[in-house]
Amino acid sequence: MKNKNIFEHFWDCITTNYATFNGRARRKEYWSFVLVNFLVGIVIGTFDFILTDLAMNHSSIISLGMLTTLGLFIPNLAVSIRRFHDTNKNGAIPLVFSLFSLVYYILFFLVSSRQIDTRLLENMDWDLMLPVSIVLGLTLFGFAIYLLIIYFTDGTKGPNKYGLSPKYPNPETELEQIGTE
Repeated sequence: MKNKNIFEHFWDCITTNYATFNGRARRKEYWSFVLVNFLVGIVIGTFDFILTDLAMNHSSIISLGMLTTLGLFIPNLAVSIRRFHDTNKNGAIPLVFSLFSLVYYILFFLVSSRQIDTRLLENMDWDLMLPVSIVLGLTLFGFAIYLLIIYFTDGTKGPNKYGLSPKYPNPETELEQIGTE
């Protein structure tokens, strides 16, 4: 198996494995995707800043960062689920975290940008909003800590219920592959 660099792992995640939710992903594949995704975010964020400054009308421009985030949402979720599979854990946790985060950030964006009907804001119990926000934020933080622990954990040695190990190949299949390369 060819040893891939970080950009090849990222490229595989956004092309070949764009919506591949089964199988396993090594830490190297996952963190390569995260690093390049972060670097892309910095570049796109810089363009967003320049375009927003040039447009002068902050509400009329569609954020490139938002479009990039939406475009990379599926491969990010897919590689996260495969990373969980590599540690022999169910991929439901990253799915729940992603959906919960998405709802939280959409609500935060709508309320902070005042893009929702003001009648909804008038009827909102603002005394309840702070504790709810704190509980939601702490829940997301707890989820994030758990996810980080799993993302840093070495995968299961050998096959597990999600497939063969990408890092620790099965000795029987190794012997079968000798001489076929």
